[in-house]
Amino acid sequence: MPDWAVRAADLLLLLVLAYQMYRVARGTAAIPVLIGLGAVYAVWKVLDAAGLRYTADALGEFIGVGILIVAIVFAQEIRSFLRMIGSRDVLKPLTRRLAFSASESDGWSRAALEAVVEGLALTSDRGEGALAVFARSTPLEAVVPSRTALDARPDARLVAAIFSKDSPLHDGALLLESGRIAGAQGILPVTSREDLPPDAGLRHRAALGLCEQSDAVALLVSEQSGAWRLAYDGDLHDLTGPEDAVLQLVELLDLTAPQTAS
Repeated sequence: MPDWAVRAADLLLLLVLAYQMYRVARGTAAIPVLIGLGAVYAVWKVLDAAGLRYTADALGEFIGVGILIVAIVFAQEIRSFLRMIGSRDVLKPLTRRLAFSASESDGWSRAALEAVVEGLALTSDRGEGALAVFARSTPLEAVVPSRTALDARPDARLVAAIFSKDSPLHDGALLLESGRIAGAQGILPVTSREDLPPDAGLRHRAALGLCEQSDAVALLVSEQSGAWRLAYDGDLHDLTGPEDAVLQLVELLDLTAPQTAS
């Protein structure tokens, strides 16, 4: 392969990695820090090329310590970046084999998903909001240790009753795993991102915070506007309504073959 082609491929790979890191870090305090480190690195290279060894060596030591500090302070963003790589379609077969869960669709059926979504629609019709979390390969216990444990078959009336303001379980997230309701009152980690839509409230921040630390899918219904959104892979995605929510969940939970909800 010609030398120019190798250099072009090297530069393209560097740009791709930089863009993926930007996607994970955008909206957080990591962006200005990364820009600052990049500027220091560029100055270091210029000084090194100019033969100013002492200054270049001092900056090189600073960059080494700076990278260590960034790795500690922004551990969550780095974890999100590595999880995003592992969730790519090329690596999904491997990550599923190594994950604790056998399959994203294990235990789920379309009827069970429709029951959950119908319960959220009933909640929305009452003018109330809701947040439901669907586990994929990451066990929810690993990221949501604080919860009220439940074990029930998905049922629309049960879901609507849980989110009723008269229910002691209505605060927090509804947790669903392996085709069953696994818990309520789930306290989720909250994202530190600052680039969220103006109407994004605590539920949206909690849903994104969970998706930054796991591959779960969160379904939100806004109490103020009644808007439906999905959160997964570190981003919010608008939905047109309950029917769209079911279609998206079927795809995200990989219901490619009939599954039986127990």
